[in-house]
Amino acid sequence: MTRLWLWVPGSPPALKNAAEQVIRGRDRLALPSFVNTHHHFYQTLFRNVKAVQNSRLEDWAVAFYELWQHIDEEAVYQASLVALLEMLKSGVTTTSDHHYLFPSGCPGMIDVEIEAARTVGVRFHPTRGSMSLSRDEGGLPPATVVQSKDQILADCERLVAKYHDRTPRAMVRIGLAPCFLYEVTSSLMQDTRRMAEAEDLCYIPTWRKQWTKWPSAGNNSAAAR
Repeated sequence: MTRLWLWVPGSPPALKNAAEQVIRGRDRLALPSFVNTHHHFYQTLFRNVKAVQNSRLEDWAVAFYELWQHIDEEAVYQASLVALLEMLKSGVTTTSDHHYLFPSGCPGMIDVEIEAARTVGVRFHPTRGSMSLSRDEGGLPPATVVQSKDQILADCERLVAKYHDRTPRAMVRIGLAPCFLYEVTSSLMQDTRRMAEAEDLCYIPTWRKQWTKWPSAGNNSAAAR
């Protein structure tokens, strides 16, 4: 990994002498690299779809689920490369990604995102999203992209054990981010929160008030399970 140091008058001479390359900063502005706190990498493959450009958010999501259910790990890897390189061009060197889409037979979506981040060389804090409430049960997504609570929690444990680095300035750390109450059950949210607390992880439950078509989650007996 390349490290950049800002040398100013009064800095230790060894710092300047050790540099492989010196960039003269006179009459220039030096900015720290940026941090992106929210993204969905896989959606870089689904831009400019005319049929949903003027849709409400919930209608947009329902329409896109019909396309999203067909993505696989190779698609997510390529999408991640595109997203990461676009951010790098604008000065982002640390990013999160909220990935919650796990079609049947594709358990390694977060793994390929981490592989892409390591290839590009950015610091990456992926959040393991989750959906356990299918359309048949009163939720939004089709059954092809939801998982059981046991599957979700087991994969969260696997990702933390395999990738989460607690050392200072770590390049990869895992967060947990269940989707909102029309895509997950409240019991999954509670169990995910308890796991995050036990492992000292970032926990990010997802939005709810952006959705207007469905009644409040408190009236959804499926979501309350």
